[in-house]
Amino acid sequence: MSTTSRRALVLSALVIAATGLDCTRPPPPATAAGEVARPGLFQRLSNAADALVARKISSQYDESFVHYSKQYFGPQFDWRWFKAQGFAESRLDPHERSWVGARGLMQLMPTTYHEIVSQNPEFGPIDQPSWNIAAGIYYNRRLWDFWHLIPYDERLRFMFASYNAGRGPIIKAYNIVTQRWPQDTTWANVVKVAPSIHPWIYRETIGYVRRIEEVHRILNNPFVTRAVIDTL
Repeated sequence: MSTTSRRALVLSALVIAATGLDCTRPPPPATAAGEVARPGLFQRLSNAADALVARKISSQYDESFVHYSKQYFGPQFDWRWFKAQGFAESRLDPHERSWVGARGLMQLMPTTYHEIVSQNPEFGPIDQPSWNIAAGIYYNRRLWDFWHLIPYDERLRFMFASYNAGRGPIIKAYNIVTQRWPQDTTWANVVKVAPSIHPWIYRETIGYVRRIEEVHRILNNPFVTRAVIDTL
């Protein structure tokens, strides 16, 4: 079941409980100028659903994500993008192996990892979580640099899509987009032309990018604090 489907089921359950709780709650007082208003019912339910999902997202490897994001993308880059990617890849399981042989948190192919290590000889074994994360973020940096002509928000999508599918099909789709919509070379238009690109399991890549964005949104929800998660 997808993250979106799980959140929808959680929301449905929480509506029943939270509606009853709100019946006995007095209306909130008027909010003074500059004061943050208490979230409405739907937003509170959405936050609670996010918190339930966030419970499954381990913080065990945060230090590595922070460190290597800073090393390869700079201190201003939001390291949670790579944590969201790791969750989309393996649910942050360092022992995960795909049917094609991809390994670790960031699901790197051994041949790709070997190439990365040849340029970073200080890296250790592929199955060691910290090195797997380092290699994944390093590889992302190479893709980020490749798509340097793409605006920032769109560039993230192109980077993640290339990580998932390889650059080949994304380049083919991008070339079609530049011909059809030269002033609008966005990921949304890549999605439109994706079915015409062969061979490419485009639905997997589109879903992959969407999943990273959804997990990243949850990780950055200010109401999903550890205190909130621990009460659920």
